[in-house]
Amino acid sequence: MKPFNLEEAKAGKPVQTRDGRDVRILAFDRKGNMPIIGLVPNKEVEISHYFSTDGKASNSFEESGLELFMKVEKKEMNDQELLQLAAK
Repeated sequence: MKPFNLEEAKAGKPVQTRDGRDVRILAFDRKGNMPIIGLVPNKEVEISHYFSTDGKASNSFEESGLELFMKVEKKEMNDQELLQLAAK
């Protein structure tokens, strides 16, 4: 997992929780010490959560499954790229 980066998140890069759920960011400018508002899927609904600018969840300042991380985008490779990589 890649650590949460506020500027990348503001630029629209995908964000996820520590436990791998995609987060839909609604705002970065909520007043108070938890300015990020994000929606996290939970079964059939999305639950709103507040986060600090370093990605900590409002419900706990210790590590939790809700901490924010940048989602690592997987690059798809075609057969030629795989062969070139294997040859190295």
